Amino acid sequence: MRRPTRRVRKTTRALQVAGLLVIAASAAATFMLLPQASFDPPPVRMNQIGYRSHDAKRAAWIVPKTPPEEWPSRFVIREAATGEEVWSGKVPTKVQTDAATGDAVVRLDFSSFELPGEFTLDLEGVGETSPFRIADDVYAELYEGALRALTFQRCGEAVEIDGWSHPACHRARVMVLGDEASLQPLPGGWHDAGNYDRYVPPAVFAVWHLLLTASPLFDSSAARWDSDAVGLPESGNGVPDVLDEARVELSWLLQMQRDDGSVHHKLAKIDWTPVVAPEADHERQYLFAVSSAATAGFAGLTARAARSYRHADPGFARRCETAALRAWDWLESHPEVVPEGGFRNPPDVRIQGGEYGDGNDRDERFWAAAELWATTGDPRFVAGVREGFQRWPRIVERPMTWSSMAPAGFIAILEREEPVLDGGTTGPTGKDGEPFGESEADPRGWSTQIHTGFGHYAEAVAAGIREKGHPTALGGGDYIWGSNAISLSAGVLLVVADAMGACESDEAARGQLHYVLGANSLGRSFVTGFGWDPPRFPHHHPSETDDQDDPVAGFVVGGPNLSQTGSDRPARRYADTFESYHSNEVAINWNAPLVFLAGYWSPARQPETR
Repeated sequence: MRRPTRRVRKTTRALQVAGLLVIAASAAATFMLLPQASFDPPPVRMNQIGYRSHDAKRAAWIVPKTPPEEWPSRFVIREAATGEEVWSGKVPTKVQTDAATGDAVVRLDFSSFELPGEFTLDLEGVGETSPFRIADDVYAELYEGALRALTFQRCGEAVEIDGWSHPACHRARVMVLGDEASLQPLPGGWHDAGNYDRYVPPAVFAVWHLLLTASPLFDSSAARWDSDAVGLPESGNGVPDVLDEARVELSWLLQMQRDDGSVHHKLAKIDWTPVVAPEADHERQYLFAVSSAATAGFAGLTARAARSYRHADPGFARRCETAALRAWDWLESHPEVVPEGGFRNPPDVRIQGGEYGDGNDRDERFWAAAELWATTGDPRFVAGVREGFQRWPRIVERPMTWSSMAPAGFIAILEREEPVLDGGTTGPTGKDGEPFGESEADPRGWSTQIHTGFGHYAEAVAAGIREKGHPTALGGGDYIWGSNAISLSAGVLLVVADAMGACESDEAARGQLHYVLGANSLGRSFVTGFGWDPPRFPHHHPSETDDQDDPVAGFVVGGPNLSQTGSDRPARRYADTFESYHSNEVAINWNAPLVFLAGYWSPARQPETR
């Protein structure tokens, strides 16, 4: 359930700034732990918005250094409104040590309690939690809020969402860097993150997650994904709102393609955006050079979009397919990485903006081949598909990121093949429905290989989660910039593995949602506006510069970052301050997996009856 944040954001800003003035940065330190509003962790760590009725429900008590005989013997579930005890459970004595945090954890399991309502968990003699819900639609508001947060990121148009708003912004013409005569309008899309630049690689990654909701692997009509009543400007047009929002970014991406089929890497300023409201940002924006990674990712995404919009908007679907084929033609004529070594900010210009460089575009090229083959059935793409099996024989090794898109290609192959759900071994089919010959496809059957790879990945992740005190898929080295998105992206791949029948990984996947909603060492929700103590000071320029007490709701922040100081445990290196962009920025490629997962476990809206 979404809850209002405490009204401390504006009133503590002066204290934070004053704190920064008296903190001298060490010359040897890369980052520092910035001052933040005081926060007392809850007595137990759990999903702060709640659980579905029939799901596993576990909370984590970080035990004191006292013998078990001094611990409370039981914990109680109480009705939030009355305080009445409605269920009780025994506190186990088994302790799990969480390696990433150092926490000694006892898991409090109340899975058998399935009564819908609003409750608290009272660990006798230790403390009582704030209220949480048990309901089958407990993630529905989260899905809609996370999707509307992307709507708030829209550039070039006036936006009003849930009481937060900004006028139309960034309407000035942009210039190709170094070409004074190239001024052109290029409105639309989403602001990438806390500031107002726009980049192709993370945009591609974000939109892919939204389009995955239309995959034949899932019954989208059973999930919130099918809703056309989320509260977007396009709501009520007969198209699922998640596809409406994806189209906003797709329409901008289509403008980033040049006549020769290649795609500009980014649209950004020379320097970082000043901390101003979006409509007050008038600095010149530039189109930067093309890159093969951006072009290949664009090809994969638009080929998928051609399938996703085939029924909702056939004209737009054809436009996407044409753009994908043009991008592929350019890639075939440029088989090397462009530019050499991957995109870099030009060295002869003082560039301070993000780079999103990718020196290895083979995963994006494979993904493009797989999506184009799935969309067109044209045998010209089979060689590129086969190369993917040769390069990534294990299919999935890690969660996806904007620079690591190979799993998206394997998912596309499954969507094309007929025997996806029964684990059959028939090879892929050509455009006319006839099987490819052994010279064109692996006679063992690609779907079986993909099932096996996803299954092994999901089993390994689920086993790792069982050994931890907190339910995240993150390893010790994963607490980097955007660690929360790595956890959520792992959850998406676990959902895919479960849906294809490769592994029963649904609960492990849901653990990633629990983690970002408070089931973590810090006992913090990492989603603005959701939970007992959500982020109050995200690195998000519109939230920082508006006249609202609370930040825009529905954004997942980056999360613990090992580059942040303040703890000897990377999973605890987090600061809820605007200045800590290392741990508290927001980004479209972090929010999209949250949209996917929250919608997947939210039941579809029922038609209103009169």
